Amino acid sequence: MNKYKKQIYLFLTGCLVIVIGSFAFLFFNFSKQILMSSNITKIERNISLTDSLISNLLSMESDKRGFQLTGSVEYLKNIYALKFNSKAIVRKFRKTKGDTKTLQIISQIDSLMEIKLINLDSGILIYKTQGLEASVDFMKIESKIQSRKLLHEKLDLVKSKWQASWNENIIAINKKSRQNITDLLILLVVFIIMMIKTADVIKKAQEKIIKNHFKFKEAQSIAKIGSWEWDMHSNKLRWSQEQFRLFGEERGDFALTYDGYLSHLSVIDREIVEKKISLAVEGKEAFSFEHEIIRKDGSKLMVFEQGTVQFNQRNEPIGMFGTTQDITKQKTAEKEIARAKEKLQELFDNAADGIYQSTKDGKFIIANPSMARIFGYESPEDLISSVQNIGQEIYANPIERNKMADWIMANGHVENYEVQVLTREKDIIWVSANIRIVRKDDGEIDYFEGVLEDITDKKNAEAALSKIQKKYQDIFDNTLDGISQSTVEGKFIMANASMAKILGYDSPEDLINSVTNIATQVYANPVERTKMVERIKENGLVENYEIQMLTKENYVIWVSANILVVFKNDGSIDYFEGTLEDISDRKESEEQLKNLSNRLQLAIKATGIGIWDWDMVNNSTIWDHEMYKMYDVEPLNSIDVTQAWAAALHPEDLDRVNKELQLAASGEKEFDTEFRVIWRDKSIHYIQGNAIVHRHQNGMPLHMVGTNKDITVEKLAEEEILQLNKSLDQFANITAHDLQEPIRMVSGFLGLLDKKYNDKLDEQGKNYIHLAKDGADRMSILIRDLLEFSRSGNKAAKQEHVDLSVVMDLVKRDMSIVTADTNAVIDLPSGLPVITGTQSAIYRLFLNLISNGIKFRKKDISPEVKLAVGEDADFWKFTLQDNGIGVAQKDQPKLFQAFQRLHRKEVYPGTGLGLVTCKKIVEIHGGKIWMTSVEGEGTAFHFTLPKNGILN
Repeated sequence: MNKYKKQIYLFLTGCLVIVIGSFAFLFFNFSKQILMSSNITKIERNISLTDSLISNLLSMESDKRGFQLTGSVEYLKNIYALKFNSKAIVRKFRKTKGDTKTLQIISQIDSLMEIKLINLDSGILIYKTQGLEASVDFMKIESKIQSRKLLHEKLDLVKSKWQASWNENIIAINKKSRQNITDLLILLVVFIIMMIKTADVIKKAQEKIIKNHFKFKEAQSIAKIGSWEWDMHSNKLRWSQEQFRLFGEERGDFALTYDGYLSHLSVIDREIVEKKISLAVEGKEAFSFEHEIIRKDGSKLMVFEQGTVQFNQRNEPIGMFGTTQDITKQKTAEKEIARAKEKLQELFDNAADGIYQSTKDGKFIIANPSMARIFGYESPEDLISSVQNIGQEIYANPIERNKMADWIMANGHVENYEVQVLTREKDIIWVSANIRIVRKDDGEIDYFEGVLEDITDKKNAEAALSKIQKKYQDIFDNTLDGISQSTVEGKFIMANASMAKILGYDSPEDLINSVTNIATQVYANPVERTKMVERIKENGLVENYEIQMLTKENYVIWVSANILVVFKNDGSIDYFEGTLEDISDRKESEEQLKNLSNRLQLAIKATGIGIWDWDMVNNSTIWDHEMYKMYDVEPLNSIDVTQAWAAALHPEDLDRVNKELQLAASGEKEFDTEFRVIWRDKSIHYIQGNAIVHRHQNGMPLHMVGTNKDITVEKLAEEEILQLNKSLDQFANITAHDLQEPIRMVSGFLGLLDKKYNDKLDEQGKNYIHLAKDGADRMSILIRDLLEFSRSGNKAAKQEHVDLSVVMDLVKRDMSIVTADTNAVIDLPSGLPVITGTQSAIYRLFLNLISNGIKFRKKDISPEVKLAVGEDADFWKFTLQDNGIGVAQKDQPKLFQAFQRLHRKEVYPGTGLGLVTCKKIVEIHGGKIWMTSVEGEGTAFHFTLPKNGILN
């Protein structure tokens, strides 16, 4: 459809250009006729007023029928606007000068118009209080019909008088303007040709709508929903094609009667149908129920059938219409779910662990038999009725119970939490608990649920094992490291299992028996081993000596050795003893880290990021090579980089950046900022700075390590984009404003064409003019909404203190007619904050969101929109929740995009710019907006506004 809209717009624009150009050419010739045309202009104004009044009367009748059929407040607004306009036209009639007979007719029109408006108001009041049929009956009263008829006759009479007068005057002008009229006729012919072309495009769009109708039929087949109608007088039925398919019948082979329909139902279902129809006719119960149908081939389907009774003016039932939906798969699934629930209940009842749910007040809601058994109760019912407060009666240690409760509240759950509890006989047992919080939709705690495992036996076994382990704790203190003793000749005296494992032997015995010379069989580098031995003899020991050794399979590993000499009483060496730690993984990691560091240096150099380190204790700073390049400083050894940094920094940014460094040092905020530096050639460059602070364990800052990145290109691009956006905003305002004038001219000339050549055009030509005028009017509305969108949340608007209580009073006052007509409820909290921003934009934000919640309401349910307000340190958070039709998950991303509509404009009118405008207002004010919605249950719009009110 967008393609056709663009084509129509191009045709109308071309037509407008031709009209403007031609009229400029004809202006000089027509200027001589202006004095002669003044009288004709007055007559034309009267004819136009008469046409407008007739059009208003027809529109009021049309809008009244629209209001009676849909109940839409938009129709009611149009009626009131038309009434006001019609009264204004009648007042202008009273000021008209003319002959006595014409003035008498105008006086009669004035009186008849007042009667017409009174009858209209009465008809609307009767509709709202007594319903559609009473309103229709009221307007069929003979006196009402006669007054309407007389009013139109008088209007036609006065119009014909003015038309005759116009004809008399125009003859004189035509003698002097035949050439001009010839040119004008040529212009109109071109204009009509273009309108015909536009109508052809519209016709193609209509054909596309018809194709969509066939797609709807296909969708009905896919959803397996048939439709039907029943004429009670003739006992005949009308079925859709899908209805035939559901019943297994062929069109033409099946008698579409009520009895034919009943032949597909069982005896019991027939009785139910007749009873439900009787109740529906009496108005006691809606016609809807699930039943089984027996198809022609004998197969059966479960269907959900619903219908509505139709009544005539005497409130007599004349028929029904409704739908039939195949729910066989749904019913099958429900049976499967029921079976699954039974299996789940069996698992619940037979589970070895205790399973339960409890209220936040400490009472059991449900429990399984194992839960009762763990606590020594005879049954779950006995447990639930006996325990009134879980916190006081179940837990053995209140302090431990409170710790567990705090953990649950902080994290929402605990897993494998071991705690002591009391049985019915007050015996203490150990359980392993898995507990979680179940919350309501509003976030409030609904209940707790959990699983308990009795681990008393396991805990007792652990306690016994702990006693045994304590006896041998000293023996196994260093089992992770290898421990050994060796002779001066190089043979192992003793070794532990870890020593054997490190060197690749199966056991300590294997190691001792296999190695006969440690120097040649264990050490990988004899030179390094000799150096270590000399150090041992010199100092009596070595500590954390890193050296390479050989495993049994001659693999080279790295160890950290702690070896000391044990001397005899005579001072000679008795033996060596020591410990070994396998550090092969660490050495490999160090090598990998070294390689990684080299690659990191290459990556930093490639990305142009500079790294600096400020020693805050000694007040000295180190820069890498990229930092010198970034500040246009020569990397000389004698340079003080702190002074070089301060000298290069832009004077306007120096104090601010120093303050941010101090705040980072004190721990008040992270160092993350932007600033400017001035190079030696006086050019200005933008720098992004980030840093972290390393502190002593007492909290004192020691080092600040950070990075700098030159973002000059990005900043210049950002400024260019901001300037471009500003230009685009100005262009949108100018364009939207200037487009209104040519569209109004097109609409006006179309009206004149209709008036002057109405009697020369056939019905199709009149319809073309009507469609073209309607398109111009809708384009005017769209341009107005685009202009509203371009102005919404203007960042250049001044900031002010905005009292949201005042804003909401304005919103409720401006929507009073809508809320009264729809019985809508706007629920506001008792106190609303005062924020900083632009009041007109904030008003538009709340008005759009609240009107959205009322517009997209569910049928026969009064709309409700509730505002909730929360806050954190920096933002106000707002939530507007409605009870409307909701939005499907797949459609939600479209709502904040321009011109995106989920419904036809005939059902929910609009241009698709409302929510886009809201998003722009919120983001301009420094906040964000999002939505949550459940289809069929309602929609919530959430948005934040900063407390400091800074416009972005």
